[in-house]
Amino acid sequence: MKIQLHLTAEGKAVFHAEKSVVRENHPPHHGFRGWIERKAQSLKTAWSHADRGPAGKARAFWDYLHSRMPDDESMLARLRTASTIEVYHPAEMPGEEAQSLWVGYMARCRRRHLPWLGFNVLISPLSLVLAPLPGPNLIGYWFAYRAVKDALALLGLRHARNPRITTTYHPIEALAIAGPTREFTDRTESNASAFTILATGSLP
Repeated sequence: MKIQLHLTAEGKAVFHAEKSVVRENHPPHHGFRGWIERKAQSLKTAWSHADRGPAGKARAFWDYLHSRMPDDESMLARLRTASTIEVYHPAEMPGEEAQSLWVGYMARCRRRHLPWLGFNVLISPLSLVLAPLPGPNLIGYWFAYRAVKDALALLGLRHARNPRITTTYHPIEALAIAGPTREFTDRTESNASAFTILATGSLP
């Protein structure tokens, strides 16, 4: 897995993941599993096109909650399956400094997600009292969803911090002039241009 390390104008280190690999389409399953997959896809499509009425308001509220979450969560969760980690950093930065920044970043993320995991796990069962209310139980779903996201991020961090996972550091000139517009862009994947340079092998 490739990671970019940028320095902002204020000197703050920020990290970006390479663009996600698009999964190949597999033949549809049959039987009960196929029915579940079709129902899930149908609900996903209906939810993504809900613009009016109660469903539209629920979707807008759900999207608002998402917008309040850190953008690097997807990157952290994807670390669970990384066989190796390659950190590309500005050429003027020593590799030892890049390593220190990456290790410190993972430690901060762990301190961020661990207490929230405990909180969301405790709150999720209490939200069952809202189940009898009409409409989707967004509050209950949200805390359960957040608990899963926190757990996935922590599993990714634990995997990346495992001594058996090799992490290498590579200087690259392109990152010295590329500037992210947000602290993390893994969700929007607007950082693909720098990795185009990596893919073509235009390394210093």
